[in-house]
Amino acid sequence: LVVENMYAIAFLAYPYRSPIIGWMSDLDSLVRDDVYDHYKRYYAPNNATIVIVGDFETDKLLKMIKKHFEKIPKAKVPPDVKIDEPEQFGERRIYVKKEAQLPYLFAGYRAPNYKDNDIYALTLLSNILSSGKSSRFYRSLVYEKNLALNAGGGYDGFSIGPELFYFYGMPRPGKTLDELEKAIYEEIERVKKEPVTDMELQKAKNQEEAAYILGQDSIFYQARQIGSMETIGAGYKFIEEYVDKVRKVSKDDILRVANKYLVEDRRTVGILVPVKQEEKGGKE
Repeated sequence: LVVENMYAIAFLAYPYRSPIIGWMSDLDSLVRDDVYDHYKRYYAPNNATIVIVGDFETDKLLKMIKKHFEKIPKAKVPPDVKIDEPEQFGERRIYVKKEAQLPYLFAGYRAPNYKDNDIYALTLLSNILSSGKSSRFYRSLVYEKNLALNAGGGYDGFSIGPELFYFYGMPRPGKTLDELEKAIYEEIERVKKEPVTDMELQKAKNQEEAAYILGQDSIFYQARQIGSMETIGAGYKFIEEYVDKVRKVSKDDILRVANKYLVEDRRTVGILVPVKQEEKGGKE
């Protein structure tokens, strides 16, 4: 709920401001013809990508594809989404009051998608800061400062539109959200001022390369990866070049993107404020 509300103010124009399946008001107002029209508009052969991986005979398979798909009529392909997200001129912040045991923080910085070469350095920066229990955030906030029950983050530049480079955390009982938020920003400022170590950078590269390559052990994942890249417009060749470009990222690249993107004016913060049930008017 916090993330949905945070995305709704992080993006003012781009469709990412809405949940994938829409708001409940959208679902409540849907009628049968809305769903059917949507299906007929988008689910057509000329708006689809067929991906086949494995050991097969190409000529034989192409005949089968034509047999099953060629007879399906084309549809008028909807125009591409061409929406320019307005520039952000300052931090945006939203509070969500909901029954919960502990507060929660989710902060996202406006970041580019696959069309920008900065995605490689941003991906590695995300790994260094917030990927796993050996990351800077988890080590500092959970183990060393004993401020958080959990802390992490992520970044996925494989999208059609703009993205968020995000962090999250939940304070330990007895600790305040203000303390945790301050500690998160201190770690961010640190990575903007001090170059990451050679070991941190190499570890992040190893993690990213291993996840990317080992994931292709699955035939299903290979197909999914190719289909995803074709769908967003990156093309299958993006997959072939990805690891090489990750390997070329330097410590200076990490420092540069940290200072370029992790700035307050590009930040949107969502905060969960726990309330007791009776504070909302009793049981529903």
